[in-house]
Amino acid sequence: MVAIPIGLLLGALCKSSGILASEAGWMSLLVNAGASQFAAVQLWAHDGPRLGPILLSTLLINLRHALMSLSLVPKLADAGMSRMRMLVALAFLTDPTWGFAEQRARAGRSITWSYWMGLALTFTAAWTGATIVGAWLGALISDPRQIGADFALAALFIGMTARFWAGWRRTGFAIAASGLSSAAVFCTLGAPWHVIAGAMAGIAVAYFTAQPEEPKAP
Repeated sequence: MVAIPIGLLLGALCKSSGILASEAGWMSLLVNAGASQFAAVQLWAHDGPRLGPILLSTLLINLRHALMSLSLVPKLADAGMSRMRMLVALAFLTDPTWGFAEQRARAGRSITWSYWMGLALTFTAAWTGATIVGAWLGALISDPRQIGADFALAALFIGMTARFWAGWRRTGFAIAASGLSSAAVFCTLGAPWHVIAGAMAGIAVAYFTAQPEEPKAP
């Protein structure tokens, strides 16, 4: 499962930043959002336990969950999921679970309550357990960044993006705009503002390049 290697890496980074294995485990269980956790650990390593920047970066990075939720809600409703169940289900939303659910929907299969919770709870357990094990084993690696291990999360997102590629008009221009604006803001304002800049640029380009859907036959 994709959660295990990324979770092991996060745990190793936590260990090198002075975060205990138990603390890393609780973070993965309660936050359960890989990209924001990596950002928080890196801020912790550079600036120490400063709550303000960590909370701000977590908020900006996790804003993408609002967009992912919007894409899933109609599909969950079509599967007969009640509003209360949808609230519980989306509390476990992560990038990989969203990707698996969207792939299932594209295949014409329903995202049922049992499918979603089985997927989400399995991912959460694997993510939390791998983080704890990674923190325990982190003592064997002085600094995971020296071997390029911190690129693993970026590789995960690249792989997910490739699976949803639908041509330059539908995805390519949005990805290019997001990457260029994120890089420009990172070089000028720094983190975490590049995250929201890339997201907003990608959304804007996707909106203006989207082809209007043809009306469905009655």
